[in-house]
Amino acid sequence: MLVEKDQRNIGIMFLHAINPFGYSWTRRANENNVDLNRNFLLPGEEFRGAHPLFHYVYQTFDPHRRTRFYENFYLRAWWLIVRHSKAALKSSLPVGQYDYPQGLFFGGHSPEPSQILLQQLPDWMPQATEITHLDFHTGLGRWADYRLLIDVAEDHRDAQWFRSWAPARQVECASKNHTAYQARGSLGPWMKQVLFPDIHYRYAAAEFGTYRVERVLHALVSELQTHYSCPPHHPRYRRAKRRVSETFVPASRYWRTTAARQGIALCHQSWLAMHQH
Repeated sequence: MLVEKDQRNIGIMFLHAINPFGYSWTRRANENNVDLNRNFLLPGEEFRGAHPLFHYVYQTFDPHRRTRFYENFYLRAWWLIVRHSKAALKSSLPVGQYDYPQGLFFGGHSPEPSQILLQQLPDWMPQATEITHLDFHTGLGRWADYRLLIDVAEDHRDAQWFRSWAPARQVECASKNHTAYQARGSLGPWMKQVLFPDIHYRYAAAEFGTYRVERVLHALVSELQTHYSCPPHHPRYRRAKRRVSETFVPASRYWRTTAARQGIALCHQSWLAMHQH
């Protein structure tokens, strides 16, 4: 949806649900089990490869392996953390992999239809000379708090621009790996380098925290396993879907109110900053 431009020729475009299958079936991935935010590889990058540690993690949480009643997910996760450290798992598991089509964070073997659709964006804004892109996510960080994750160095002019209107403690360089991690195939760098290479393109991901990393991983693994092993009417399938929904969009009224208020404020503040720029 494109909003009318104002007197400074500034417009707003909202893009929502580029993964309609995921929204319909409560999945992070699309109908091909592709995590779309790992599908936007840059020119020269190949749809192949996985971090060496991911192979071991995949065997531990094999989606085709039926979990026995006496097994405990958190004990297996704890053993992985003890053996490899949480930092190592964070830098290897969610960053994107292209070897296991039925595994977590699968980036695909070729561009997905959603990527082809977004290639039309330059035609929708042919006269744009400057773009600010805010990408909203949930699932990482402290409960009901957010971080504005930027993909440039701290001394970059765009980092200074974001800090000029957003609270300094909320702005974080993704390369520092405090809240986020360096992922392959993310949307922002692809938009900047492929679609709009000649335009001043600022990008930031607004990441709103929910639950601990272990719970987020548990929700994703459970959903993946039931997706391949249970029919939609099965109780385990429905429980896994409810767990995913609660993990990424908590039912807590406080969380929802706080996240909505902060998200609207980010949009408003960035809009004002573009007017003043």
